[in-house]
Amino acid sequence: MQAGSAGTKQDEQKTGDDDEDSAGPGVRTTGSNFGDAGAGGAALASSRPTGGGAGSVMSSRPGGAGLMTAGARQGGGLMSSRMGAPGSQKRSALMTMVDVIERVTGLDLDGDGTVGGDILAEEDDVDFGGGSAAAAKKTKFSRLSWGLEIWDLLRCCIELMYEPELQKQRLTVIAARFFSYGCKASHLKTIGMGLQGVLGELLIVHTKTPWSSAESTAWDWFWGHIETSMRWTIEAYEAGVAETVRKDWKAIQSSHTDEEFGTIFFSEIKAVAPDFLRLFVRPKKLQYSTFIDQMDMFVGFSTGPEAFYDQIKSLAIRHIKYGVTAQMVKHYGTVIKNVLKRSLGDQYNEESQKAWDYVWTGVSRCVADCLSVGSNLVTVALVAGEVEELERALSLAPRGQRADWITRVQIHDSVVSPLYWAVRDGKLDMARVMIKDLLALRADREAYYFGYDQLWAVHPDIVAVLCKICPDLLEDLFDGMMWHSAVVEEGDKVRVNYYLRELYGDPEVFPDTWGTPFGVLALKGPTSVFVHPLVSKVLDIKWRRFGMKWFLVLEGWYTLVLIAFEVAFVGYEQHDCSMTGLRLGVGALAAATFAGQALLIIGQIRAGQVGPVRLPIVGWNLSLPRWMHKQWNCLRLVSMGILAFIGLYDPCTFLNSELEKAKSLADVLSNSSSGPSAPLVIASGTTLSNIDVACAVVAVLLWFGTFQFCTLAHRLSAFMFTVGTLVSDVSRVIAVMALLTLGFGTSMARLQQHIPDSPFSTFEGAVYSLLRRTLQLDPPHMDSVSGFGWLFFLLYAFLVTIGMLNILIAQLTQNVQNLAQLTASYAILHRVHVTLEVESMLSQRYSCIDLNLFLMPCRSVETFVLCCISFTLPRH
Repeated sequence: MQAGSAGTKQDEQKTGDDDEDSAGPGVRTTGSNFGDAGAGGAALASSRPTGGGAGSVMSSRPGGAGLMTAGARQGGGLMSSRMGAPGSQKRSALMTMVDVIERVTGLDLDGDGTVGGDILAEEDDVDFGGGSAAAAKKTKFSRLSWGLEIWDLLRCCIELMYEPELQKQRLTVIAARFFSYGCKASHLKTIGMGLQGVLGELLIVHTKTPWSSAESTAWDWFWGHIETSMRWTIEAYEAGVAETVRKDWKAIQSSHTDEEFGTIFFSEIKAVAPDFLRLFVRPKKLQYSTFIDQMDMFVGFSTGPEAFYDQIKSLAIRHIKYGVTAQMVKHYGTVIKNVLKRSLGDQYNEESQKAWDYVWTGVSRCVADCLSVGSNLVTVALVAGEVEELERALSLAPRGQRADWITRVQIHDSVVSPLYWAVRDGKLDMARVMIKDLLALRADREAYYFGYDQLWAVHPDIVAVLCKICPDLLEDLFDGMMWHSAVVEEGDKVRVNYYLRELYGDPEVFPDTWGTPFGVLALKGPTSVFVHPLVSKVLDIKWRRFGMKWFLVLEGWYTLVLIAFEVAFVGYEQHDCSMTGLRLGVGALAAATFAGQALLIIGQIRAGQVGPVRLPIVGWNLSLPRWMHKQWNCLRLVSMGILAFIGLYDPCTFLNSELEKAKSLADVLSNSSSGPSAPLVIASGTTLSNIDVACAVVAVLLWFGTFQFCTLAHRLSAFMFTVGTLVSDVSRVIAVMALLTLGFGTSMARLQQHIPDSPFSTFEGAVYSLLRRTLQLDPPHMDSVSGFGWLFFLLYAFLVTIGMLNILIAQLTQNVQNLAQLTASYAILHRVHVTLEVESMLSQRYSCIDLNLFLMPCRSVETFVLCCISFTLPRH
């Protein structure tokens, strides 16, 4: 690869004839001599004039490639003049790096038509024009971008120095990217020399220490490892591996169906490694598609290794669960080669063999490493499904690493949890062993060991996962989050520590109260778990800190509205114009309450505090704000809205004409009867009549709201929660009864429509009469009912009165008996919902105030017991 002629001329103009002499037998900076045998010499010459004078960059030792300026020895020189402000030091260093590499290699890396040009800063990654067409095709990156690429190469190699396999994977990706930029394998050695020179100069500038033989030895080892890994990839790309692999795979797909290719695969597995057949338990047709996907991944590795490495880790984790070990990879490679030979036939020549050998070497090395890193005694026990093996594996773990063995299997930068593995695979006994072992308190002379922090750090959603998959493990989890003293105090009490920081939930981490572990437990957890002492203690803290106080404030407000309504609309005549001010005051009070409720709903919608609600009859999920999930709140929202309307829409102000008409009719009746004053005569269907109906509805809803006071007493709270649970059962039965009533009402009206005196002659009358008969409320006379009418009526009575009502009674009786066994749980659950509802309306500062006084993190032996709350409970 040659540099542009402009760069060569510019270089010659700046350095003159002395430049050739100073370079001596070293590396030529001209593109025409790039890659010659003489490029491995000792000295590197720089032609760029530095800040105050012309200083040549000479080798600091014979036979080395380090760079050192005369000005640098005096604290100035080339690099110091470029550094400038601290914010531009990294950018200047990167561009200097590229500049020196351009001079060493003769490559026009930034595509500006020059080699080691005078551009000192490039803010944007753009292409600079003016160069030759050949130079423009080399790269589309500026000098700064190339510097960042080199910087990324060095950074990742240093960071991954102690993870050689992961470093090789990253170098494979970088090498593929460098090849796409135009870099060849023959350039790597020279680039390493240029980097050594840059680092030597930077070492002098920043540490005033010359580049010694120790640094040269270390650099030779370091870059030699990088060069070997990158050369392997770039040489493969230069040989056209990607094109060969794609061509062979297309030939196989065109000559074989999926079934034929899968059959070849199975036959080779049976011949080479028959014990592998136990791993392929799915139907063969599904397995055929898996083989095709597998070959697609191999082809993808040859064209884009980065995407392959992103996929392979999750694939390796899945194969660990299947029981695949790193020792199996070698035999599977033999299967792959045999399949390719049989599928390609004569087309499988030496070129194809080398290409597929490269692919399989890269793939197998990564897969085997992932399987080796991800396999330990715990994963082996999980694959076997043996609880005894798991207990034996945990007993062999060092005490300080025991929690890590249970909570994480790390494959480089990917982590899988053995605990979640056991839970999701249904291995509940093994999961129970892990939880108990993880949350067991251990100690030695140096520290306490408790896996609480590791558990929640790796599994912050463990409550949600257990609620969804295996609620039975929640009690084991909560048992482990408590410590009971063995010493009995005061006759029948023991000391207990509650580790409940994460279950309580940090409001700054969970802006939605219902998204905390405690909120998730309230929404999705089993009812029986709420009698657990740990859950009860969390509830007790929240209830005593803010729940009960704010609950009483809210209920007191609603009680005030109820009293005002009773006084204004029941205690006095509603149409008494002397009480207009009182009714308007009640309406304003209700309107203010309704506005507050609406603002709360809007705030929750904006904060994302929205969740699905399952409608009781139809079973549909409706997304509503959290505050509207409780029926009581919806009833109060409706009641406040209606009360605000009827209070502010006063008849004495807006319905004066109707009111006067009703008073006139009342006066006429009073005069005709010569008795006491008759009440107002309000015709049905008028606005005054509708307001009276609305008042009646509001009265019922307001008194229903007082049931919330039952939360203060456990037994009443349990009863109210049981009633709410039974509403869904009753609603389903009532819905069926309503459909039956409408159906038989239609049939009865059709049969009796020609009998005027019949109570079933119209549809409305038929439905009304059937309901009266069903509920035994003044049942209608059946004398005028025809024979077929009696038949339909008896069928209706059998289905509804005898059938559905008895089914409803039996179902309610059974449910009440079942719910009676969990009375305490339902009482606590009802209070939990009320407390969380109150907390969702409070600010984060209030809900977490002084929380750190008793929720301090565990950091050492001295503060270990301070991360919990200690209480003394009666011994049971």
